Amino acid sequence: MTLSVNSEAASSLQDHAFLQLLGMPECMSGARGVDRCFQRVEIYDKFSERTGAVEDEFEKLCRHAVSEARQRCGGRRLIAALKPLLVDLVKRRQRISSMLNTLRNCGVDKVEKNLLRKHLQARDILIALTFSSMPLGSSQGRMMALAAKTDSPLPLLFGWAHPSAGPTPGGGEGAAGGGNVGGGGLQLCTQIHWGALRELFRGPSHPLVLSLGTKLTLGKSYLLQYLYALQECHFRGNTKPPLRIHAMPSVDMIGDFAREEALRGVTLADVHTYNPGDELCEALVATLASCAELLLLHVSVRHDFAGAAGEDGEDSDEDAAPQASPELADLLAMLSCAFP
Repeated sequence: MTLSVNSEAASSLQDHAFLQLLGMPECMSGARGVDRCFQRVEIYDKFSERTGAVEDEFEKLCRHAVSEARQRCGGRRLIAALKPLLVDLVKRRQRISSMLNTLRNCGVDKVEKNLLRKHLQARDILIALTFSSMPLGSSQGRMMALAAKTDSPLPLLFGWAHPSAGPTPGGGEGAAGGGNVGGGGLQLCTQIHWGALRELFRGPSHPLVLSLGTKLTLGKSYLLQYLYALQECHFRGNTKPPLRIHAMPSVDMIGDFAREEALRGVTLADVHTYNPGDELCEALVATLASCAELLLLHVSVRHDFAGAAGEDGEDSDEDAAPQASPELADLLAMLSCAFP
């Protein structure tokens, strides 16, 4: 596990409430075995009633399970309470996103329902399930392997609550430097859990395609979904203001593991909100760029070039060449170092 050098305090009550409800990392330093959810098969008695179509009955069961878990969890670690159901769904090749609408409607009051409907993403559920409710090691790797078989995007770099019980910052598999985790309160940071993806990518793999742009460039993931016929893709929403974890840089890996024979023949790395000020993000993207067979660099004439258009959207003076914005200049500088 690698944490960014600088963590930051969660600045809003929404961040606190959202992460507490889904689940923040807890101390699991003594547990590295296989989670019990992988060693059992869930049996659903309600299917024996035959009162309707299987899909309808299963939806009712899920709604009942989520409602019961929400009442039982008391506003904390909801995803951990639903872990047996969620893991069983993924075992059956059902995507985590199939539970999204049910979870968005499970709030106990109007404020909580609005919070979930406005901010909850399938990616949040997978992160909370894998990295906040399972011990380090084989369990996280097994969860990612199951999610990969559903053709879901896998979070490689993501922002989340600081794992306070994790390895000591600055040493070995801890933070990438002296992490600032003091000061009390909920701390957020970008992080990479290498062990969760090690089994998937340690052997021969397909060529890497890297898709990136500045943080103001929109539409990258939509284009990937269209070009490679992706069943599911993570999109950065237009919600303002977003939760802080959704505004932090992130990278999704989309492999080709769902079928016995490869469909796309490539591994996709989708970069969201690239930020050169985050050293972990910059180092990871530079490494991916140096390994990529194909680089899709997305630029926006409106946002990435100064002087490309007038204030009213009209063409500017033809003699004045547009200048790259500071964000694009930083991105190009990083890429020039990645390709010797």
